[in-house]
Amino acid sequence: MQVTPNVPDARTTPTAATSSSVNLPYPRPVVVIDTHNLLHLLARTRAATSHLALAQLLFQRRLFRRDILLICDGNPPPGVLTGWADYRAHHATQLARGLADNVTLRFTGPSEEADDAIERLLESSQHPKSLLVVSSDRRVQSAAKRAGAHTLPATTLAKELQARPKPTQERPAFAEAVPLSTLEVQYWLTHLAIDAHGNPTSPPKVEPPPTGRRRPVPRTPAPELNPTDLNPADLDMARWLQLHPPPDKPVAKARPTPKTRKGRSPRPNHH
Repeated sequence: MQVTPNVPDARTTPTAATSSSVNLPYPRPVVVIDTHNLLHLLARTRAATSHLALAQLLFQRRLFRRDILLICDGNPPPGVLTGWADYRAHHATQLARGLADNVTLRFTGPSEEADDAIERLLESSQHPKSLLVVSSDRRVQSAAKRAGAHTLPATTLAKELQARPKPTQERPAFAEAVPLSTLEVQYWLTHLAIDAHGNPTSPPKVEPPPTGRRRPVPRTPAPELNPTDLNPADLDMARWLQLHPPPDKPVAKARPTPKTRKGRSPRPNHH
């Protein structure tokens, strides 16, 4: 669930995460958070009890999908900026692929409070409509509305951060590197038997094309006879000839008898 109102979305190259002063001009969509106000609400449920824990929580939950600026009172506690820089460096790939929000810690110093720094940022911004100010402080909310920025109560964000995150499936890098058309995506989803979220689906049944020929009926081959298994006493030739009579031989034509006269016998052939 995203808690961002209707603000134009944009992502840019991550800026430096360590600074002790507030940089006023922010021409891109940025979420400005009154850190002390939000931490006070989250500390009740131990969701986040320090600047570093809050930055990590916002980084991983990816609720806004835009740059987040945490305005903190006073000087940074020892090790906070170094720890946050190491954490960002360890998750640089996740941040570069857009799988985390770009969170920046800004400390106002001892001479200025966070409320004053947020008001000064709103007055100096050339694009106040691209800013979302998160605070339950009435003074900060009034300053944001006068500047034309969007506002979100800190209680709303605190409830979202305290809720259990919904499981999300990370998309591989190549899924974004080579965009496919709608037809190409549908083809590969069908070919791989998965849905748009990567869950397996049942492959479609493909019926074989009809053919005009009948399928051949498989025939069982006759068993081979081993001559050694035959017993001559079991052979009945008379019965065999009755079942399998020999073929009829053609009758030879009789040679014609030579013609003789009446009362005369044929002349003998003397050689």
